[in-house]
Amino acid sequence: MSSPKDLAAEFVAWLVGDSWRMISFGGSGVALEMIEDKSVILVTGGSGLVGQAIKALVEEKECQTEYSKKETWIFLSSKDGDLRNKLQTEAIFEKHKPTHVIHLAAMVGGLFHNMAHNLDFLRENMSINDNVLYYSYKTKVRKVVSCLSTCIFPDKTTYPIDETMVHNGPPHPSNYGYSYAKRMIDILNRLGESHQIIVRLRDSTSRTLR
Repeated sequence: MSSPKDLAAEFVAWLVGDSWRMISFGGSGVALEMIEDKSVILVTGGSGLVGQAIKALVEEKECQTEYSKKETWIFLSSKDGDLRNKLQTEAIFEKHKPTHVIHLAAMVGGLFHNMAHNLDFLRENMSINDNVLYYSYKTKVRKVVSCLSTCIFPDKTTYPIDETMVHNGPPHPSNYGYSYAKRMIDILNRLGESHQIIVRLRDSTSRTLR
């Protein structure tokens, strides 16, 4: 299992990949250019274990690069707003105008709390995820990286496990609600990406027709 610091390094690495963008491609290769815009990276659940590990990594001197000088990192906590609330989530995105989002925020609890409140864990986390991903889409965030959990994998499975196996069966009943809410992040991401592709194609077609 990855440590919080290892996870933090992976999240930062995924975002660093977005500091370059593809401008053309063909059979012989890919042309890249540096994105000169300033980046605003919003970390939901920024006061949690992984959020604080990311913050520590970002603040390490050896991680500072020429590109990182153009980055503004914002680590959200529950004090900054309730992500279950659409209006408060919208206000957060309007205030900070993020270009990138690392989505870590979740309603979490121990084993017995999960077992006693499975419905609450489903509804609360579904609201958080839907709001964050919707406003990321609506405000044209360039990249979203979401944190899932090993508990979302099927209870009856084979090992080793990987992300292609997430939906291959029901999770353990003890955290049914939390697991399905986390699984839905994958569904929301896929549908959101598909919708953006359709919109881009529609816009391209309309411009061609004009």
